[in-house]
Amino acid sequence: MYVVHANTHTITLKISRPQADYPLENLVLHYNVDTQTYDEYLIQYDISLEELEQIENGIDFELQDKNQMIVRQLENGTLNDMMAKLCQNNCTTIDVMCESGAHAPGQSCNLDDGDQPYTYQSCSLICTSPNINTIDAGDSSSAGGRTMVTNPNVLTPSTPQISTIFQLTTQYLSAVHSWWWASQATPSQKSAIETFLDNSQDSQGYYSQEALAFVKEAIQVLLNNPDAEVDWDLTNYPGIDEGLPFGWWNNESFIENNFTFNLDDEGFGDLTEQEELLIKLFPLHALIIKANVDEAHTETENRYGNSARNDKSDAFRHAFFNAMNSNDAGDTIARLFSTAHESEVPAHLILEVQMDLHNNDIGHLIGDNASFFVSDQDLSDSVYTELLNGNLRYLSPLGPVIPPNFGINPSTQLTPTNQ
Repeated sequence: MYVVHANTHTITLKISRPQADYPLENLVLHYNVDTQTYDEYLIQYDISLEELEQIENGIDFELQDKNQMIVRQLENGTLNDMMAKLCQNNCTTIDVMCESGAHAPGQSCNLDDGDQPYTYQSCSLICTSPNINTIDAGDSSSAGGRTMVTNPNVLTPSTPQISTIFQLTTQYLSAVHSWWWASQATPSQKSAIETFLDNSQDSQGYYSQEALAFVKEAIQVLLNNPDAEVDWDLTNYPGIDEGLPFGWWNNESFIENNFTFNLDDEGFGDLTEQEELLIKLFPLHALIIKANVDEAHTETENRYGNSARNDKSDAFRHAFFNAMNSNDAGDTIARLFSTAHESEVPAHLILEVQMDLHNNDIGHLIGDNASFFVSDQDLSDSVYTELLNGNLRYLSPLGPVIPPNFGINPSTQLTPTNQ
């Protein structure tokens, strides 16, 4: 940010780093007209996450105490020294085929000059922090970074490509989420998120956009549910009464061999990557939801005589399961788990996904709106009423309900449960 003051000016640069001392930090360069150099200041703001969120959302905010702003004058030339030591131009040579796509630069091509193959360079200023994490200075003039592209038609993707945790916290996450990572996230939470993102990497090493979005959503839920972030110990941890070993939620082998949230035919070992992450981040809630799986099957069999797939019993089972989850574990976390469960369903079962998500949502609403002390039987009755009123969905017509399509055929469609 460039601001003019009478016959001088300041340049304010936002600082992003994973292990910041305060939620908001700026480097301010003040032009000294006497020395004709810049005086440099590190300005830090000791504010809450709520106050940081206000600033990030553009809401007017005033410090309540002048001590919330810490000003430290740096030695003049600090920024230039860092730039000289830690920044370098990174250039990539890009070959563009001719218009026909048949010839590369250097090959003979009979097309007009404007359609000939050509080569250009894209150069960016890349700065590396002392802890070897990489910072892309970008193209902001106020930030001292610069980008030179000799071909102006090359577009930069609107969504950043992220391949490191440093980039995650400085380029993708909001200031509030980045501060959570720096100041509140436990080592096990960080490890779980890093493992999840690493497993989503493509052939070029970039994290998938779906995985990044899910991490952002999970962090927001952690921020909104501080009770979920408990520093467990050997005398107090989820599963201690059930005889589970301490730290089981960080043991992938244990999770895969002892957990399933599947209401259909699959069993242990069928967890999605998103579900595994949620178990690590919310172990207490994961145990609550896990316990409701058998209850959902039992109640469905009591009402229908079976617990089948893609029919009305399936619609009831999903809605009842998620009604219990929202009531027992909290609606926000329960919804996160139910969405994660549908994240890896193959494309040919998209109707199943649509059916499950619809019925899950009805169940969540029932459980969230009910009293915390409501019985599971009352939740079951409420779900069954919704089913009789046609507010749930099942699939019809169905063929033989066997793999791989489980009865789905070209005529199958979502059908109200009162039909």
